[in-house]
Amino acid sequence: MRNKLSSALIVLIGLTLFSCNPHGKSVRINDHLEVFIKNDASEEEGKKLGDYIAALDSTNKNDKSVQLTKDAEVYTVRIVVPDVAVNDDELMPSFQALQYLIKENVFPGKTVKLVLSNDDFKDKKTVAELPEGSQDADNTADSTMVPADTTANKQ
Repeated sequence: MRNKLSSALIVLIGLTLFSCNPHGKSVRINDHLEVFIKNDASEEEGKKLGDYIAALDSTNKNDKSVQLTKDAEVYTVRIVVPDVAVNDDELMPSFQALQYLIKENVFPGKTVKLVLSNDDFKDKKTVAELPEGSQDADNTADSTMVPADTTANKQ
């Protein structure tokens, strides 16, 4: 009897450990994009972010993972990038533009941090915000703008 109880307890503990995802709750956006939500971020906010990213990157069929966390009124978006992209100064304006677009179109009026991470969502680098009124932000955003509600009619 004691052996059966011990075995059942081990199985229960194993199931509990494997059912908890340290990355957060998964929200599948499409075949190539998954958003993990944690802390106070809601599934609706994760879907809104995922739909926006999918609309911006609709021709790219590479698998992507994004993590959205919300602490107080600060949204943190972690995107998985290869190590080589973290210190590539030529890519930084693109990451800054992405942060700006998410802030303006997904979470308007809120603070949004964009963090480059590894595939375990461990922070590698926080992307610096473009200064308010920056010519670069306006030009980059205008050339890549996708209205936030373009995916609202998807089923």
